[in-house]
Amino acid sequence: MDKDLVLVSFIIPCFNEEEALPIFINEINKYMGQIPNFESEIILINDGSTDSTLDAMKCIQKQFNKVAILDLPEQSGKIKAQAIGIENISLNSKICILIDADGQHDPKYIEELINLTHQEQKTTFTIRTNSQRTILAKIGVAVLKIASKIIGINYDSNISEFICIPSNVLKIVSTDSRFGVFPIIPLIEQKTSEKNYIKISIKPRYETTETNKKKTRHLPVDLYKKGFFHLFSNVYEILFRVFLFSAFMFTVLMIYLSIILFDSISNGNFNGIASVILVQLISLFILSTIIIVMISTVLVFALSSESSAISKRLLKDLRIYK
Repeated sequence: MDKDLVLVSFIIPCFNEEEALPIFINEINKYMGQIPNFESEIILINDGSTDSTLDAMKCIQKQFNKVAILDLPEQSGKIKAQAIGIENISLNSKICILIDADGQHDPKYIEELINLTHQEQKTTFTIRTNSQRTILAKIGVAVLKIASKIIGINYDSNISEFICIPSNVLKIVSTDSRFGVFPIIPLIEQKTSEKNYIKISIKPRYETTETNKKKTRHLPVDLYKKGFFHLFSNVYEILFRVFLFSAFMFTVLMIYLSIILFDSISNGNFNGIASVILVQLISLFILSTIIIVMISTVLVFALSSESSAISKRLLKDLRIYK
């Protein structure tokens, strides 16, 4: 490995991609060969595939240098697979690229992503510009955006999971307790300020001629699953906002109660019934808040415990081919 070259690590989770993967890896190596001063390593994660994806990976490994295969014992999902891949990149890697194996992310954008990320030392996100959605999908996205604003969690349906991350950002994200549980895009957004990442526009491919016009577009149901997971899996943020909202509402109610009491006393017409009702409302609000906080706390521990159990099980039976 040339010490003067900058190492770029590609993290590619795969589930039943035996047909598209070899062609896709050829494309990646083709474009990487045209970028001076950079070299690549490819980490393929077999996420419990039921076809011959693992055999295709082994053929790729024989054909190209610096290809590692992580064979997971069961399907864990893209989030967990990406995390395990990131944990296995080379120590001297300077840039990490997350990219899907199905061909929807066009490798022709790799050079722009790498140059921007290396020069600015900022994460580079990609934004879809020709998203082809049905009316039902558009309605679903609109609902998700409204829900995200209500609970205060970032959700941008146009951000693609084609991301270029510098090593300094990756170190920050990978030490977060939610890493491997929570989608990495909003996690990066929360761990870094907006001025510390870049967004560029891309045109995703919905079919590729190389694989006989193999469809690369995900099913609409996957969009909804991903969106709702983004919104509701981050119980840490929801819990914090519950505290803020509760404190604000309690302060408003106390001020209102104080005004009523002061006005009643100053006019010599103290309205005991109104005060009792208001106190009961405050008590009900506090009780509801306590219940919500308790449920959120249980969810936090349950989520962390389940994630830890899955990680231990996957790592115990993980097979690595280098």
